[in-house]
Amino acid sequence: MTTILQRRSFLHLGLTGVSLTQFGACRQATSAVPTPHANGNSFGRARSVIVMFCWGGMSHVDTFDMKPDAGTDIRGEYTPVATSVPGLYVTEHLPMMARQMHHLAVVRSVHHQAGDHRKAAYWNLTGHMPTGADGGVVPPLLPSRKDWPCIGAQVAVAMRNDPRFRNRKPVRRINPDEVVENDSAVDWDKLRIVSKVSLSTEVLGPGHFSTGSFGRQDGFTNEHTVELIGKIGKDFAASVYLTRQPSGPYADLSEMVNGDGTDGDWGSDTHGRPGNLCLIGDGEASVPHAGFGCHANKFITLNLDEIRSRHFHGTDKPFVLGCRVGINGDPDVHVSAVGQAAILLDGKRIAVSRLLQRDARSQKLEAVIRPQAKYLTLAMLNGDAPTYYDDIAMRDVDLYHRYSRDRRGVRDPGH
Repeated sequence: MTTILQRRSFLHLGLTGVSLTQFGACRQATSAVPTPHANGNSFGRARSVIVMFCWGGMSHVDTFDMKPDAGTDIRGEYTPVATSVPGLYVTEHLPMMARQMHHLAVVRSVHHQAGDHRKAAYWNLTGHMPTGADGGVVPPLLPSRKDWPCIGAQVAVAMRNDPRFRNRKPVRRINPDEVVENDSAVDWDKLRIVSKVSLSTEVLGPGHFSTGSFGRQDGFTNEHTVELIGKIGKDFAASVYLTRQPSGPYADLSEMVNGDGTDGDWGSDTHGRPGNLCLIGDGEASVPHAGFGCHANKFITLNLDEIRSRHFHGTDKPFVLGCRVGINGDPDVHVSAVGQAAILLDGKRIAVSRLLQRDARSQKLEAVIRPQAKYLTLAMLNGDAPTYYDDIAMRDVDLYHRYSRDRRGVRDPGH
């Protein structure tokens, strides 16, 4: 007869001091037939565990266990609201979480007798009562080898004993100064940033800047790092000249440009129209943020050689450009506002956003900038027929230099 332990039973085992290794042994001893999981492994298909442990926070009677029928000396002052789970209520101050409760599990049976936060944390994370848990607050004790392992250590041991993890390919190490030819093989999120420059705050600088006229190379330039700020009209979208030099690169953006749009400047750390630069879909406050903002169908081209010389000591190493793009959060921006954002190197598109919606979350754009690249262009385009309401924002437009690998190296993203 197969013994099936429900999730509540599993949590009970962990909180009463049974390690994951002991749990696996108990399960094998109580099972007369193989488990339904692959390879008889008791951990299913999970490949990682995330534990978010919060030191302090709101009271349970004001959040997830409100006890509305209890006396005034017990229940909180807030009103319970219904959630997406019938019969489950949370505080009125968590309306968005209330809509997502069918994805969560609320456990109200966890408790301990520790009167000290440090002891309580030890108890929660190891499943074992610490020394003197029934006493009051005491000075913190230094870690020792007599301590019980926390849940992270237990999971690490379980993974080490699991053949699925034990047989992984070794970590692939990369020289920090190496120019990696296959960008897709590098997980940039695992690399430490040594230095970075904000293209809006440090290269262009805060303020409003002229975009000139349609089809002409007469917008703003600072004569060194900022090559040109310009407009993209529908009649010229098939061959947009991105620099002031006729011999410079040009781009075909005709499928992303409809109409000419209204006049307006290019906002840096502010916005091109009245109001502040912020992403309305991300719920950002209406205050100035680092980044660029403008009405649709405009672009800025930056001279990478000058940026290397003035901001990165003339390095010849590659950069990574990162930013978030969305519709600007000006209160006057219409609900129908949409747009697109693109990153170009020497006139070639290397990253393009999906269609940006006014109330949708922002999108992330990233691009590797090779040493041989000369001109970087950031374009904000309307992406559909109307142009009147399309105010677009590029937030936190940063150029990162010399990613340094940590001691563990970079894992092959295929494994």
